[in-house]
Amino acid sequence: MYMVAAHVIETYAGQSYTSFVQERLFAPLGMTSTTFSPAEAEASGKMTHGWTKEGRRVPECFNEETALAMAGPGGIISNAIDMAKWISTWINEGVHDNQTVIPDYVYKNVSYSYSVAIDHPTDPEHSIVGYGMGWGRFSYRGHDVVWHSGGLSGLSTLVSFLPSDEIGVTLFANGEDKVEPLMLVLKRILDSALGLTSSLSHTSSPSARNATQTEPDARNATLSLSLDAFAGTYTNPGYGPFTLCSPSSPSSYCTQVQSDFSVVDNAQGTGASVSNSKDLLAAWSRVWSSHVRMRHQHDVVFDVYLTSLYPDGYGKDTTPFATKEGGIWTADGVAEFVVEEGRVVGFGLSGFVGQVTERARTYEGVRDRAEVWFDRE
Repeated sequence: MYMVAAHVIETYAGQSYTSFVQERLFAPLGMTSTTFSPAEAEASGKMTHGWTKEGRRVPECFNEETALAMAGPGGIISNAIDMAKWISTWINEGVHDNQTVIPDYVYKNVSYSYSVAIDHPTDPEHSIVGYGMGWGRFSYRGHDVVWHSGGLSGLSTLVSFLPSDEIGVTLFANGEDKVEPLMLVLKRILDSALGLTSSLSHTSSPSARNATQTEPDARNATLSLSLDAFAGTYTNPGYGPFTLCSPSSPSSYCTQVQSDFSVVDNAQGTGASVSNSKDLLAAWSRVWSSHVRMRHQHDVVFDVYLTSLYPDGYGKDTTPFATKEGGIWTADGVAEFVVEEGRVVGFGLSGFVGQVTERARTYEGVRDRAEVWFDRE
């Protein structure tokens, strides 16, 4: 969605999205240390390192090319001083130093809620959460909060402001998957700033996502076809081709893929050897991952795990490890294969959007209701 929005801006402005943002926002606000460019940030000598929950350093996930491609959804590199200017402008309804930087109609359209993001809040001091054009909005203990979280590999952020109370809070953490802890920090800060009795204890912690994860066991699941029948090359016009390997796939490519998984799995103690598993494995070099694992769930359905493997470690620590958003054994979605006349002809991906799509409600066939369909070559 945000990539499309960035493309629309580029088309009508006649310039790149990054230069548009630089001219219309960064420059007027004096955000001189803010950039989309990883190289520029690195050259400043002030670029932070990202870390996993286990204390492993990870590389910057964007290069110059991917930073441009992902500029719409995010990837801005900034610091506390510049973000204070940014959030102050929102508190002042788009005005900075008596200059309107964000027009009133834009301010209202972007910050107002148009849909319900969370309709059953688990915290009794929260209202339901609405979502607009990049900002979430909810009431915390009777105070209007506008916010948005973000995260890349090894990094987490939370930006928020309270329009009526004229309070802004920006939180950065050079650790992955820290949005829930950052939200606890935000609440503690707001309690103090608003003169409220803190509702949080020192033992409060987000337990659900940080609990020890258990590896799913596919050994007792029954396959209607041999695992080899699912191995092969699949393609989609938008995502391109990639090749899934079974444990017995003989190609040098599959041997390398299996080796990379085996080295990391053995180092992290994540279960049985690759050769004895019911996993389909592939290299999947994308912005958020380097590999994909499909673990058999039932019949022709597989859980999909998009992961980044580091078989040689990273930095000074050469011990193999892997990273994955949400945790190693939190599936990103499912792949449902289609078999026609005894042959696998493709598969559909679903569950990546995070909610039931209109396609899933409308159509019955896998091809039609899938979020993405891959044909087998």
